[in-house]
Amino acid sequence: MEDKNFLKEIFNENEQKCTDLFGTEIWYGKLQDGSRNKMRVYVDYIKFVQEVLKLYKADVADFRGERYITPCAPSQLSQEEQQDVKEMIEAIIDTIHYAKYKRSKKS
Repeated sequence: MEDKNFLKEIFNENEQKCTDLFGTEIWYGKLQDGSRNKMRVYVDYIKFVQEVLKLYKADVADFRGERYITPCAPSQLSQEEQQDVKEMIEAIIDTIHYAKYKRSKKS
C-alpha cells in the first residue's frame, strides 16, 4: 500500500477527531480555530504520525555526513506491521480525544 494512501485512509476514518485535535493554530500569540483549513490539519496529523512511526520502527538517514533518526516509511512495513501502526495511531487519537473532552462530558 502506498504511504500516502495508508496515512490518508487513517485520517479519513478519524477525520472529525483529527480536526478536533490538530485544528488549532497559534495566530498572533493566541490559540485560534484552524480547522477550516483541512490541509493544515492534515499536515499536523502527518507530523504526529511521523513521530509515532519513529518510535515504532526508526530508520537512520545520512545527510551531509550527519546521521538522523527518521520514521520508517509505511511502504516498508509488512501488512501486519501496517495494521499494528493503524491501530496504534487510532488508539492514541482516541485516547487524547477522550482526555480532551472528558471534563466537558462531566458537566
